[in-house]
Amino acid sequence: MGKVDWKDVEKRLNSLLHINTYPLGIRFLGKDEDFPKKTRRPKDFGIKVAVCQAETLSRRWGWAVGLTCDDIGCVPAMLGFGCKSLDGIDPLIDFFMSMSYFETRDAAIKTIERFKTMDMGSWDKIYISPLGKSALDPEVIVIYGDPAQMSRLAQGYIYRYGGVVTSETNLGFSCTNEIIWPLKESRAYLVHPGRGERVVGLCQDHEMAFSMPASQVDGLLAGLEATHRAGTRYPIQSYAMYEAIKLPQFQELENKFKE
Repeated sequence: MGKVDWKDVEKRLNSLLHINTYPLGIRFLGKDEDFPKKTRRPKDFGIKVAVCQAETLSRRWGWAVGLTCDDIGCVPAMLGFGCKSLDGIDPLIDFFMSMSYFETRDAAIKTIERFKTMDMGSWDKIYISPLGKSALDPEVIVIYGDPAQMSRLAQGYIYRYGGVVTSETNLGFSCTNEIIWPLKESRAYLVHPGRGERVVGLCQDHEMAFSMPASQVDGLLAGLEATHRAGTRYPIQSYAMYEAIKLPQFQELENKFKE
């Protein structure tokens, strides 16, 4: 993929989907890379935040947000993004059971086996920005919207890449699903926000997320535009070319019209 005009990408996405919040571009940075100018960090405000909070600040306020492990205050995110580690999985299972996330430890283990996490030391910083304002080429794109918009994104994606777009849903860790899954699996996902993103990240009842490798954005846009031309669009066109049946009371009143 050559040089991408991310402002144009955001414009085309908005034209096709009428997104309510900014689509996000996310990139991991190494120790020798600095945050771009005007990047805001939670520590500048004297706080630590969850990753989902940083996403919300970016997609709703239009901020470029920078995170290091020192900025992250969400305990599950510390584990998922490799900021901290545990001695085996028993402490994590104990946590899940104490939260009543699972009926049995075996059920918890089955979910843990599906997790995708970042290795400790594999990154130094996370840069989260509205896509059209991003000062860096993103690795992952995350778009929030309603189920109808998510359907359009999935339809546009499979136009070129085929298969199906699946959802990885559990009680939490939705930030890892949104950011790490597409990075490690090289394909798009639909993500239902977990408990933490609902409570702390302020994700709304009608919202879910579509995330994908940024390298596949050309295919997504091509698919969205092709299927749009073929008539699959957002807002969905409700079929209204029919004559409604009149209620008896309406018909009775009509019969009394003067000629």
